[in-house]
Amino acid sequence: MIGPATTEKKKRKFYFFATAACLLGFGWLLFLSYAENLLGLTDVKICFFRNATGIPCPSCGSSRAVEALIHGDIAASILFNPFGIIIAFIMAILPLWLLYDAISKKSGLYMFFEKINRFLGRKTVIIALVVIVVLNWSWNIFKYC
Repeated sequence: MIGPATTEKKKRKFYFFATAACLLGFGWLLFLSYAENLLGLTDVKICFFRNATGIPCPSCGSSRAVEALIHGDIAASILFNPFGIIIAFIMAILPLWLLYDAISKKSGLYMFFEKINRFLGRKTVIIALVVIVVLNWSWNIFKYC
């Protein structure tokens, strides 16, 4: 059984990593905007997997997909990488939910995370997600190669 001290430690760790993920995600988008607007670099490729193998990873194009959504181009976003829509949704909701939990001193985001974690741990859900990732990866390989 997990005691209250362990649960609090897990919550603090979760909120730390969620906040860091937000900061890194928005920082990455700012970097890409800076690279494109000020340096004229239009195709920044940082994917280690693609650089090492020449094959795009399942998430290749996600940054461009989020940027396309920011500019209101849903079709381009989907073509870059459908996962970008999920990422953009998380990037829009997560900081607000983190702020709400911090101000209200509640842990709704953590409780939601725990529920989602249990759901995603089911064998059928894992299989479905693996199939979705493989299909998306196939799409990435097809369009980039």
